[in-house]
Amino acid sequence: MKEEGSLPISGAKDEILGLLRKHEVVVVVGDTGSGKTTQLPAYLLEADEASSSSSERLLFCPVAITQPRRVAATSVSARVAHTLGTRVGSEMVGYKVRFDARVAARTRLTFMTDGVLVRECVSDPGLRKYRTIMLDEAHERSVETDVLFGLVKQALRSRGGGLRCVVSSATLNAEQFSTYFSCPVVRVPGRAYPVDVYHSKKRQTMTRFGPSSRDYVEAAVEVASRIHSTQPAGHVLVFLTGQDEIEKACGLLRELQEHDSLELRVLPLYGALPPDDANRVFEEVDDSSVRKIVVATNIAETSLTVPGIKYVVDSGYAKLKGFEPSRSVASLTVVPVSKVAAEQRAGRAGRTGPGQCYRLYSKACFDDMAPETIPEIKRTSMASVALVLKSLRVADVVAFDFLDPPDPAQLACALLELHALGALDEGPRLTHLGYAMANLALEPNLARALLETRLSYPEARDPVLSICAMLSAEEVWYFPGRRRRRRDDEQHLEILAAHLKFRHPRGDLFSLIRVYDAFEKNSADAPAWARRHWLRYRALHFARRARRQLRDELAALDIPKSSSSSSSSSSSSNYHLPEDEQIARSMCAGLCLNAAERGLHPEAFVLLPSPSLAAETDGLSTGVGALPSISLVRVDEVTSAAFAKHPPAICFHELRVTHSSRGSFAHNVLVVDPPDIIHDYRRRIGKADLDDLCGRPRKKIIARVPGVQEEMPGKIPPKDDDDAPSRKSSSSSDVEAARARFLERKRQRRA
Repeated sequence: MKEEGSLPISGAKDEILGLLRKHEVVVVVGDTGSGKTTQLPAYLLEADEASSSSSERLLFCPVAITQPRRVAATSVSARVAHTLGTRVGSEMVGYKVRFDARVAARTRLTFMTDGVLVRECVSDPGLRKYRTIMLDEAHERSVETDVLFGLVKQALRSRGGGLRCVVSSATLNAEQFSTYFSCPVVRVPGRAYPVDVYHSKKRQTMTRFGPSSRDYVEAAVEVASRIHSTQPAGHVLVFLTGQDEIEKACGLLRELQEHDSLELRVLPLYGALPPDDANRVFEEVDDSSVRKIVVATNIAETSLTVPGIKYVVDSGYAKLKGFEPSRSVASLTVVPVSKVAAEQRAGRAGRTGPGQCYRLYSKACFDDMAPETIPEIKRTSMASVALVLKSLRVADVVAFDFLDPPDPAQLACALLELHALGALDEGPRLTHLGYAMANLALEPNLARALLETRLSYPEARDPVLSICAMLSAEEVWYFPGRRRRRRDDEQHLEILAAHLKFRHPRGDLFSLIRVYDAFEKNSADAPAWARRHWLRYRALHFARRARRQLRDELAALDIPKSSSSSSSSSSSSNYHLPEDEQIARSMCAGLCLNAAERGLHPEAFVLLPSPSLAAETDGLSTGVGALPSISLVRVDEVTSAAFAKHPPAICFHELRVTHSSRGSFAHNVLVVDPPDIIHDYRRRIGKADLDDLCGRPRKKIIARVPGVQEEMPGKIPPKDDDDAPSRKSSSSSDVEAARARFLERKRQRRA
């Protein structure tokens, strides 16, 4: 076995193993790059091998090592396998991520996403397949990691000393964890070199919808280009917010002229990247002749250490999940990073020697940043978490042993959503449908849509499988990064024409079916076919793998016919409906809570309030527009009549907040015509009793629903007086009329 003895953690090896033999849980805190992620699993494996030849009876393997992101799980497994002189998928090292696994029958070190281990808890609450659980990168505080803290704590109690847990982190509140687990803490001293930090004179300009512009992408490219042209050898790490920005920046950087003495390699790094592409980032190169510019999301802050980084370019932004309980929908928003995150980014330049960090924001902006990132569990939908906890027969979800309890209102909204989807009865206990949903590797609303094909619309099964698989993958439509892409740009027109072949009058979800079917028909030449049609091959390849797993999971489920909520008095009559209609109805069963109807303005839809919260929110309604990629607005002239006429209603997969049009936009839309289909499902949602669902008085829950009394993206301002107190609309027609007046004033101002 190759030993990386130069890493700081090597000095704490004996202490960690000694404490782990005496205690069920040990917390290890060390700076990024100290070797926690790669060396701790190797130490556990080595200790087991030594135990086999001694009187020591305690064994640490098999070990499950969790990571917040799939690219971290796959990349780290490859690096550890290389260090141990083996291959990924052997009996020594493997990985498990959603819709992909490379393990043997008895793999001893299995790297996995935290979500995979949460799902394993559903079928094995005691985690009896493992002797040790290592919760790595715990400071990132993903929802799944926070849930795992409680689930592992329960498993430790049930195993009675037969399970060990290592919690490792870079910037963890060690005292909080020591108290939570009643365990010792090992602090690994860091090894960081000085980093010179340079701030821009430009301030971050934020609106309530995110940054006022995306100029920081071009600014990051410009700074990286200047570093490449003027600075000595050393790799560059650029932080942006997501895949689209990263691919745009990579495209611009690849247009740079090569440095006289340094070859330039531009590499992306984000969560959806396939393992082989991600591993290229960590390949060793001759620093004196090659410069790598790695453009990454916040995954490179702490999860993965890119070797040889000397220069960091920090945009100061990250993309975070959010949740608006008053709408009962999730959102994805670009926000400024916290001070802790900014310091982590800067520190990446000082792992192997002195470095430099260029911040694309002023010192005043840094001073105004939040001290820490809010844990995801406090700002995102809890529906998936509540479904898992209920499947584990947790009676009182609100009282579950969370490290940092979420707002009870978030859990109330989650329970209401599950009740609306038919997963919970008034008990509240999981229904047969709820147990089936918990056993599908999908978010609850998509699981509900897929199950509707089993219950009521069998002809829709295969197409809905394709939709769910495609929605689980990265964005399939490919637009390469260009500095100034205009509508009349020749390449842009070529891309639109290629995509237009797949556009369907019933919306994006049907377009995804067309894309997937065409991909399968051209499987012999799939990569080249995808390039010709400006589609992401890796997204399609991932969707194929996901679809196969979902198909097998669906076939294995035993669902009583009584679980059906179809509006039809006899499900057999649904066989005679056209396939497209069966698909639309199946998707509406899951997405009926994410619905909007056409407003008075042709480009605007009015979001329908959540039925379960309608009384408490007094029918609060919000304006929502169609995202340009949906084709409901921007390409009327080249699409079918269904788009040109503007559909009466839509369902959608998610809302996205964009800076360009100041509001929330539906993404991955289903055209619903007539809208009665949506109302049909929504009418069948029983009135839930929050007292029963939450075990708490209704007033104490609803009073804490965040956002109900706050101004939200897309909310209609008062008609004439901006300083007038806000008023609740008495009816949806009032809301539509007010929005129409607002949009007309906006149009006149632009004119």
